Amino acid sequence: MEAAHVAGVKIRSVCAGVGACGKCKVLVEKGDVIEGSDSHKKFIVQDEIIKGYHLACQSQLLTNARVVIPPESRIEGQQILTNAFLSKVEFDPCCRKQFLRVNPVELEDRSGRVKKVSRLVESVFRQRIPFSDLALLKLEKMEVAGAEGLTVTVDRCTSQSEVVDLDIGDTSLRNYGLAIDLGTTKVVIYLVSFRDGNITDLGSGYNEQLIYGEDLLSRIDYAFRNIEGLSRLQKVSVDTINKIVGAVTSRNNIAPHEIIDVCVAGNTVMTYLLAGLDPSHLVDANVQVSRDPIQRKAQKFGITVNPSASVYCLPNVSRFVGGDAVGDVLASGMYQSTEISILIDMGTNGEVVIGSKGWLLSTSCAAGPAFEGWGIRFGIRSVEGAIEHVRIDPKTLRSIYTVIGGLGIKPEAYAGPGS
Repeated sequence: MEAAHVAGVKIRSVCAGVGACGKCKVLVEKGDVIEGSDSHKKFIVQDEIIKGYHLACQSQLLTNARVVIPPESRIEGQQILTNAFLSKVEFDPCCRKQFLRVNPVELEDRSGRVKKVSRLVESVFRQRIPFSDLALLKLEKMEVAGAEGLTVTVDRCTSQSEVVDLDIGDTSLRNYGLAIDLGTTKVVIYLVSFRDGNITDLGSGYNEQLIYGEDLLSRIDYAFRNIEGLSRLQKVSVDTINKIVGAVTSRNNIAPHEIIDVCVAGNTVMTYLLAGLDPSHLVDANVQVSRDPIQRKAQKFGITVNPSASVYCLPNVSRFVGGDAVGDVLASGMYQSTEISILIDMGTNGEVVIGSKGWLLSTSCAAGPAFEGWGIRFGIRSVEGAIEHVRIDPKTLRSIYTVIGGLGIKPEAYAGPGS
């Protein structure tokens, strides 16, 4: 398993490599390995042992080897749903770009430049708005020869508005934000234009924390058991986001610094790990979880957007009901409805909310292990070859099905040990 990680090969590891799930089964075609425990006996039948099957997390390489990773053990080819429906709302982004027309001669005096621009900002926004340290430094050093003016980026997301960036010329239309759905298994990122609030593009991918455990408790355990576990999980989470952001911005010819606001919705554990907060106390059933949102500059998270961009993580409710459920409630509008509604967010971590205007009750469940094969003998997760829809004709009783991957893909099914 370690060798695969180093090589960038992703193998399923529901239990974070402790030999408790049997999902990292591989076929060693050539080379010598030894078993580090007897865990494999629970998951690999005799016929498979003869063929050369091993659990990757419990087997140590003794020589160079050729290893085949069967489809059911791979983290690839899965279906990621990315469709988004946005109801019409009054669009009022908390980050704005404003072009300030100014004679470049007035800005040539570096010593008086900050005062001059500060007065312009105050006249436009009708309040005194301080400059961030990065914006001040940029303003003092920038060359303004021939410029018709400056574009200031004002962040109103925090308790005190702040000028966080400046550009030469009019860049007010190049103003973007990110909405990030940070799932336990999958990450989906929407690039939103702050001109009109429309989704410009989206990107998705696997949460690369998967190799350290597929369910929340496994990742909490990994963060607790390993000296560098928490920092590694935080880095991997940010790396996943940065890869998707890089692909989306590249496709749309957008510079990272043009993204000036980021909003993240994730369950409680994912939010803790992104922020680098120790999640180990979340295993306590009676623990009280802070309901204050986590908000930091992108530079502190390590997310490759404008360093001064505000990264806002939607607040958590309890141990396993997080900001993603809060986002669901807000987007659905159920908190304003006079009728009782039920909302179900069924991901690796399942969250259920019931209520109406004035009250809400919530709970959570470990949906991923149930639906994705931990503890069941038969079944396959949402990978290429899995049957995703079945319809039975009520008259002929003939069944019609579709398979992930489309026409020409043969249905696959994985049967567990002893089948």
